Amino acid sequence: MKAEPLTQGLREDWSSKFGMPRIHQHSVRRTEFPIGASAISKIPVITAPKWSNSHRFHLDVMSVLNPSDELVVTLHGAALPTKRSAQRFERVKSLKPDHLAILAFSDPGMLLDDEILLSWYLGVDGWDPLEDMAAVIDNARHSVGASRVLIVGGSGGGFAALRLATVVPNSFAWVQSPQIEIASYIPSVVKKYFEVCWPGQNSEEIMKKYPDRFSLSSLYRNEDFRANFFYLQNLNDPSHLTSHYRSFHDIFFGPNARTIRSDENIEFFIQNSENKRHGPPTGPEFAGLHDLVLKQFRRMQVT
Repeated sequence: MKAEPLTQGLREDWSSKFGMPRIHQHSVRRTEFPIGASAISKIPVITAPKWSNSHRFHLDVMSVLNPSDELVVTLHGAALPTKRSAQRFERVKSLKPDHLAILAFSDPGMLLDDEILLSWYLGVDGWDPLEDMAAVIDNARHSVGASRVLIVGGSGGGFAALRLATVVPNSFAWVQSPQIEIASYIPSVVKKYFEVCWPGQNSEEIMKKYPDRFSLSSLYRNEDFRANFFYLQNLNDPSHLTSHYRSFHDIFFGPNARTIRSDENIEFFIQNSENKRHGPPTGPEFAGLHDLVLKQFRRMQVT
């Protein structure tokens, strides 16, 4: 017996990899998410970049949506060699017991090359996914009736979460040991990203041309900027502690820091994790801090 369709008029098939229906959406601003069911959505990008005629860009999104005042969005970091060039959806299983509405994005840039380790949801020459992701989130938020959005990500996904929080209203970024400066990350990883996503161009010139796209310090230095976040940094990760955490922390609390408004909901938290290198907190560590983050997230004023 054929299963009932989850949507009206959209093509649907089955994702054997994820064991759930896959919905082929119209566009980022015309998404139809099923309520009360899990699904993968393949969302085409209408304004495809000019640099590549051989690749049609799209967003891959896993949705687990039920009516809720809160929508959780998850973003992933680096992929293992065996999992590159494949869709990846992070923390859905662990967050599902405590959250009714979850949206997980796979990074489209990592589908372009088997050797690309990270692309930070930064897109390619001619296409920045930021606004398209925000539009998808807005549609999902209205579908479930959510008034606030929690954006979760670690490492490269943490960079993307802090950036995405700048364009998603009533959002709160919960990040773990994120990159802050793309230029300060592992040179070979950065080099591969630019070779694949900005072919034939000088990476230093690109980062100078678009400072707010590749540097969160540049983006957050705007004194009129308003964002909410909980920033966890592992003490056993010296490269991120010195090259990323401190520069970002100093924007708010350093000798040349801008004034923090009394209603600003931000927190920096350093933890001596059981993980003795760069990487996510352990399961129990994440769960304990997640409860703390939720208290702060739910105190956030909604406009």
